[in-house]
Amino acid sequence: MNEIKFSHVAEFIGGVWIIKVVFTVFNILLRINGKIKIIFLFTVFTLIFMSVKFLNDNNYYFDKAFEKYIIETSKQKNRLMQRPVLQEVYKDGIINIEKSSPCPFEPTQIHLDVVAVLHKLRKEYSNLKIITYNYAEYPTTPFRLTGDYLTDQIFNNEKQIQCDTTIRFKALKIRRWQEIYLMQLNKSFQNHSIYRNIDCLNSNIFLTNVAKFYKNRLFGHHVSYSNGKLTNLLTNNSIDLPFFTEGKVWVLKYNNFYYIINENNGNQGHYQKLQKGKALIFKKLHYKDFINYDNGTIYKLLKFLNIDI
Repeated sequence: MNEIKFSHVAEFIGGVWIIKVVFTVFNILLRINGKIKIIFLFTVFTLIFMSVKFLNDNNYYFDKAFEKYIIETSKQKNRLMQRPVLQEVYKDGIINIEKSSPCPFEPTQIHLDVVAVLHKLRKEYSNLKIITYNYAEYPTTPFRLTGDYLTDQIFNNEKQIQCDTTIRFKALKIRRWQEIYLMQLNKSFQNHSIYRNIDCLNSNIFLTNVAKFYKNRLFGHHVSYSNGKLTNLLTNNSIDLPFFTEGKVWVLKYNNFYYIINENNGNQGHYQKLQKGKALIFKKLHYKDFINYDNGTIYKLLKFLNIDI
């Protein structure tokens, strides 16, 4: 599942049989010398303290909650796609979607599931830091919607959504609501849209959302990308990112670990029929592994966008 996995160790430490052995030994020692009993108790409490600290330091309890909410979300009957995509990615680390697969829905469903899980996690872990960014031709589509049913119908057609228009339009509206709610739940949550072209349907709605309604939560970055170099067209600052691809990335930070959920090589709705091989990826990483992950692409991009995580 992860780069670093401590669950088996934790289960061993916390096993019921160990508790039984400890109490059996303790009952025997009750009949022996008092000093031995004190040493024994001190040793037991020290081991318990070290075990709990070890589990906390390695995010064991956070990981168990993460996994629990992923499983719960995957079983919800109102999901648009019944395949437990996020659960599979969390378990195996990657799902490859072949180039020959026409208009896969898995990338859309994993975004819906991720935010549903984050809604639940945020209620227990207030210091969870959440950053997401997507790179595409146009600004992120959910925030080009207005929230008004009739007004937003201009997206409900095959020009804007080439495949499975009805269900994907429904997903767009859900994603918009989900991420707005997450902004309310988590004050550290930032959504960054990185786009090459601003000349698109409802671009004015997106710019208004960035400047007014979701200021300091939603960010737009107009860029050019050529020969492995990403350039911010507002500042003319550039960075070398030879492995930068379209798609959406979630970066979560809790304690000393970073969690990455990555849709690699994604498509926006207006060119979903363009077949591209995709990968859905989950990683849990220490800081040193995080800054080097994917040739340092995610870490370098976050620094380039002045995102502190």
